[in-house]
Amino acid sequence: MTFKTSRLSFLIVLTLLLFHFRTPALIAQDLLMHRGLTLSYKAFRGSTVSGAYQTSEITDIIMKFNESTIIYQRYYATPIEAGKMNITIKYSQGVPVFVSYLPALIYLPPKCIEKALNHDLEWIRNITTSQKWVKIASGTAQTLNFTVEAGTFQCLNVTLKVAGWETGTLTLIYDLSSGVLIYEAWITEYGEYIIQELISFIIRIEKPPIILNIGMFAATIFTPTATLVRQLRRKMQKGREAEKIQTDQSNLKSVFPPKAFYISLAGALLSLISTLLPWGRFSVWQIFLPLGLASIFIEAPPILKARLLLQIISLTAHATAIIAWISIAMHLYTYREYAPQLVGIAAGILALASAALFVQTGLTPSWGLPTNVIAGILMITSILAANIKIEIEISTEEMEE
Repeated sequence: MTFKTSRLSFLIVLTLLLFHFRTPALIAQDLLMHRGLTLSYKAFRGSTVSGAYQTSEITDIIMKFNESTIIYQRYYATPIEAGKMNITIKYSQGVPVFVSYLPALIYLPPKCIEKALNHDLEWIRNITTSQKWVKIASGTAQTLNFTVEAGTFQCLNVTLKVAGWETGTLTLIYDLSSGVLIYEAWITEYGEYIIQELISFIIRIEKPPIILNIGMFAATIFTPTATLVRQLRRKMQKGREAEKIQTDQSNLKSVFPPKAFYISLAGALLSLISTLLPWGRFSVWQIFLPLGLASIFIEAPPILKARLLLQIISLTAHATAIIAWISIAMHLYTYREYAPQLVGIAAGILALASAALFVQTGLTPSWGLPTNVIAGILMITSILAANIKIEIEISTEEMEE
């Protein structure tokens, strides 16, 4: 009964995923880099020497956004002219590698911000631009609270000393939560300046329904809960049921040694626990799996909400827990020798795969990641231990004969 009902976990997951991808809820959100985001800036261009300046309005619309490329259209208008241009930014392994010109770098990915917070700005020296004569002499980074017309943000301030055709200081201030540029200032050694600050933004994003998180959690705990309830009921019964329990235990021992079973059980428990723990840290935020129960109450920073890779990791981690507990149920109620072990190995491989995928995000690991890795190692170790002991017992029997 328990083994049959455990297959409902997969049906629940598939149904909820279909619901998730077919019924998006479009809502207003905090600042978040996303395709369709519209950023409006107010700009000033002038000279501290003459005192003359000119104002302009800039609107950037994100046309394409993924982990390797951003393409946006920039519309600008001054009192004497107006026009538009397309700007492309290329990224590789979480850091920018090409931008038309440095002030057009309107977005920093999480890995890039994490490096800057650790005072690692080497990546910015390696950015290729269309302005071959521009060189970065030095750079600093610090956090601060910064206010522009669009609001007050917790920010990362990157200040660069630029040398080459023109020498000056370029200040780029990014919203720490979203990675979006909210202020920049270019001041040359001759007193000329260009200042740009965010005045408003418009965004509508898809937010997964809460029922998806609840359903994923329900699917994950369904098999362990059903298994626990059935085991408790059997322990409370007497007579023939007690004899049947002893027979079942003997059958289990004959195909899967008790020590190996308990190792496998510990792995299944840890895989379940890992779905409830934070997997990573980003600045001051603890990062939970986006499809997990904790994400209902603890929201991730906007910069991470649209990351498809985190969604895949979350799905893989929950699938690991589901499959691990199906393996436990098969050991308890089917007494087959190889099928439960194959399922257990699959769970172990999925656990290690989800950990490997998480490393690619560039986030600082937290409790959930090592817990998941240990779970995967225990699941695989239990199978290896069981087979080694079985082989030893078979060899001993053959020698006695």
